Amino acid sequence: RAGYRTACFSNNTLLGRGFGLDQGFAVVETIDDREDPGFPNARWAHRRAVETAAAASRDAVPFFVFVNDMEAHLPYDPLDEYGREFVALGTPADLIARGRTFNPWDATRCNLARRMPPPDLLAVMHDLYDACIRTVDEEVGMLVRGLSDLGLLDDTILVITSDHGENLGDHDLLSHKMSLHRSICRVPLVIRFPGVFAGGRVVREVVRLEDLYPTILELCGLEVPGGLDGESLLRNLPGRLARAAHGRPSREFLEAYVKRPVPGEDTALFEVSLRSVYDGRYHLIRYSDGRRELYDVRRDPAEAENVAEDHPVLRERLEGLLEAGGR
Repeated sequence: RAGYRTACFSNNTLLGRGFGLDQGFAVVETIDDREDPGFPNARWAHRRAVETAAAASRDAVPFFVFVNDMEAHLPYDPLDEYGREFVALGTPADLIARGRTFNPWDATRCNLARRMPPPDLLAVMHDLYDACIRTVDEEVGMLVRGLSDLGLLDDTILVITSDHGENLGDHDLLSHKMSLHRSICRVPLVIRFPGVFAGGRVVREVVRLEDLYPTILELCGLEVPGGLDGESLLRNLPGRLARAAHGRPSREFLEAYVKRPVPGEDTALFEVSLRSVYDGRYHLIRYSDGRRELYDVRRDPAEAENVAEDHPVLRERLEGLLEAGGR
């Protein structure tokens, strides 16, 4: 309604038509629309983003472009040049091949059985994951250079973030399901907009993805609706909480995405719901099967030591914050 040209370019098959997540975009293109997207998949999406920005600039209209990249995601299959850069010399080729083809269903099977891959395979997966990050990093660089070459970069709000992190053996888990640990919930957030955000500034307070919506609206001079579960990042936000939820899957989801591709496994652990609250130091995770995990993130950033039984008063306070809801 404010006159922005809107476009979505997604390499994520779950983000597009049929899931309701394409609402409001004038242009929606997904990897499913392309006969040969090429590799890395990010390249076509970033090229289309730059083309959209260039066309909007020629027509003298503002633009909003959303891109969803998937390179840093199972299966970890980076460009060969970065695979060679990160995987240790002398690693057997068959082991690298196993790491490159280890898929989400393999991860689900390991999680349900609480059985991690052999240490040598897990080490290769770590290296391949780093190489995947390097792969998408190069593609993001090409996107930024494209905007710069058009003379649009310094007049564009550039946001780089992620919807989740990844477990690579952390907490005896793989991928990003069945977990609300910091390895999943603590994601990168980079915002570039000269004249508003100081370059290189690191924010120590709790910041949430919900904050991006009101932040972008305010930066664009548009009205911010009331009642949002998020605050503009144009102001300091001390003393905030972060809450997260991992709901119990529906029967349809469980059948289609777990039982059918991973037959014969006990899915009880997958059917547990999780809630968590983080107050800037302490992180409580509560499971619907009665388990509690409490971590002192300042002393234990990897969340290796569960201190829930050692601090009952603190645990009760955080439980109360979970029940209070809201922001």
